[in-house]
Amino acid sequence: MRGVRTILGALLVGSAGGCAAPNPGEETVGPRPAPEIRPLPLEDLPLGTRVVAQVAGQPILSSEVFPLLFLSAGDATREAVRQVAVDRLVELESRRVGLRLDEARVIAERDKTLEEFETKVRDATGGQEGLDEYVPRVFGMEVMEYRRHVETAGRNSLRLERLILFELSQSRRVQVRLIRVTNEKLATEIHDKVQRGADFASLAKEHSEDASAPQGGLYPPLPESLGIPLLEKVKDLAPGEVGVLGPGEADPRAEFRVVQVVTRLAPRAQSYAQAAADLEEELSGRALSPLELDAWMRMMEERYEVTLLGIGVTNG
Repeated sequence: MRGVRTILGALLVGSAGGCAAPNPGEETVGPRPAPEIRPLPLEDLPLGTRVVAQVAGQPILSSEVFPLLFLSAGDATREAVRQVAVDRLVELESRRVGLRLDEARVIAERDKTLEEFETKVRDATGGQEGLDEYVPRVFGMEVMEYRRHVETAGRNSLRLERLILFELSQSRRVQVRLIRVTNEKLATEIHDKVQRGADFASLAKEHSEDASAPQGGLYPPLPESLGIPLLEKVKDLAPGEVGVLGPGEADPRAEFRVVQVVTRLAPRAQSYAQAAADLEEELSGRALSPLELDAWMRMMEERYEVTLLGIGVTNG
């Protein structure tokens, strides 16, 4: 939005004091009569379209703003498109498996989020504003509408966690620990230490350059059927066994990877209602990994033929 702000800033400066005052006796151009503009009837707007501003009674629509967002804030806009797609998938999958949430929990999550946000607003404004003042000023909506958005987002988040775990549990999964290093000799030394009984997690925290290092190299259980190169390469390893993968064998970006298979999980042939208690217990013990979301999205893309279209947006 930097370019837009620059243009608007120049116009404001020019109209507020950037132009010289006319000399006495010099002819000036008087104000023109405003053109007659017929406002677009709101009932004729496409479903979901929002009026975000008005000029001379004519609405500026959210659909008009969208192309500008792609050009000026592409990453944020792509993420918003993806989030709407995820929400649509959540709705479809919730109906398919019969997922029902405890509404009291949804409301409690909403109230907690609103309370935390109001605290941040009061801290940022020195106590001068709460949600009643901040939300209309910054977001251009009434607080009740904002509360509904927060509630919907919270409900979708709770449903998404459960849908991901449920869907992945229907497939045969494998869980691994991984240590990624750039030195072949170090990879061999780590492999030999693990073979002699050294703790894999401790070595991962000490040596690994992978994002999983703080968790001791532990990856979440992921479906074998997704064809993930890393999992393909360890398909012959039994739980507890360790292997070393060279450059390009698991991922072209990787160097050397020491991999240990933690466990292999059989698929759970259960309905959502039958699995619900186990899912809740698992969610209470850990947070979901982005890898699990990515795995779920790949499965949903095949099930529902998801295609993301737009400037700079590609499928998958």
